[in-house]
Amino acid sequence: MLKNSILLILLVLFTGCGLKETTTQYRDKAYLLFNKSYNKTYTVVVNDNNQFELKNCYSTNNQKCTDSSKDTLYEVSAGTNNIKVYDDQNNLLLEDEFYIGSNNTKEIDLP
Repeated sequence: MLKNSILLILLVLFTGCGLKETTTQYRDKAYLLFNKSYNKTYTVVVNDNNQFELKNCYSTNNQKCTDSSKDTLYEVSAGTNNIKVYDDQNNLLLEDEFYIGSNNTKEIDLP
């Protein structure tokens, strides 16, 4: 009888202890960072449906182009993305297809 009581108590104790497991999923977004080298306005098309404009930068004292939006991150979906960059005369400067993981940033150097 004592053996059965101890076994029952141990069974209740061990079945009452469980493991709590949680999964935290971050936003499924990635980011693009553009480095411009010339005083031009660029048009960027992402995945043939999202379009935005990178305003021209300005040079100071014959130094490299200074851009007020140089630290601006543009949000895109994580995964495979296609990007096209056009200059102000609508000439294709860059076309690239790349994979970018969630919460990663791809840095793109513009010509």
